[in-house]
Amino acid sequence: MPINGHAPLALTSAQLAEIMMRAKTLRRYLRGRYLEIVAAELSGKEIGDGTVSRATISAFNRVQTEQAYAQRIRSAHHRRLAMEDYCSPPMRLH
Repeated sequence: MPINGHAPLALTSAQLAEIMMRAKTLRRYLRGRYLEIVAAELSGKEIGDGTVSRATISAFNRVQTEQAYAQRIRSAHHRRLAMEDYCSPPMRLH
């Protein structure tokens, strides 16, 4: 029976342990995204140890790439704001 539009995945204890082991290496706020990607990659496929391993590696790399991109965007935004503060004329109080 589908849960939230997704069929449950049948994983062995070893497969689940591999997924969770890699999730533990991520920051807590990234783990949910990682698990979503793993589930999406495994959905509709015949699940074996190799499939799970590839999905965990792919999801881990994707989460890391998304996080790095978001950090670059934030850094660029903060640099731009700092330059605007530095380059803008002082406010005059009347």
